[in-house]
Amino acid sequence: MEPLISLVIPLAVPLAAVPVLVLVLLRRRGGRRTTRAEAALAEVESASPAVIADWPCGHREDLSRLLAADRAARSAEFRQGLHTAASREKDWSRLERVAAAERRLEQARALDGSACPRTRRPA
Repeated sequence: MEPLISLVIPLAVPLAAVPVLVLVLLRRRGGRRTTRAEAALAEVESASPAVIADWPCGHREDLSRLLAADRAARSAEFRQGLHTAASREKDWSRLERVAAAERRLEQARALDGSACPRTRRPA
């Protein structure tokens, strides 16, 4: 009985790690994590300006800063000319989406009126 236990225990430990490994791989979605800027873009794209106007001021400003930083980083990459044709097309599409999301945030700010003052904080 004891030799059987000494064989089972070394096999059980690696098998116990399999569910954790599967969860990690599923979360990464093909080896690519969602950045905060991508999450902010998706959040703004999924809501109307009227809904965004009801969000807390600080949250809207955080989203605005994340989008501005993402736009600045991608614009800098364009200026450096480090793109292939395919990546240039993809990033140009992303820049257009970010610009549309920024316009949506501005529309929400206009709907909200002066209830949410715009602050200038470093990105």
